[in-house]
Amino acid sequence: MSEEEKRKGFHCLSTWDGNHDDLENLIRPLLNDPSSMETFSTRISPVGEEGQHTLIMDHGARNAFGGMVRATAIVSIDHESCEIVDIDTLGLE
Repeated sequence: MSEEEKRKGFHCLSTWDGNHDDLENLIRPLLNDPSSMETFSTRISPVGEEGQHTLIMDHGARNAFGGMVRATAIVSIDHESCEIVDIDTLGLE
């Protein structure tokens, strides 16, 4: 992976599907129907001066009525460890 790709945060995303597995694993057990979770898109910002990336994940899952509900999770992740360091919203309101 090039230094430019790392600066943009791509090293923190799965090479298989482009998602952030730790964020998916954090959200999944909080859902009404965890097995129905789908990740629609994952976007990441270049590393900021504080050494973090902003990660935005659009996802959805079935609610108690069987309808698909979409939500957006926004977190900050550490540039080096790729671990979640701050949660703005998990989009589960």
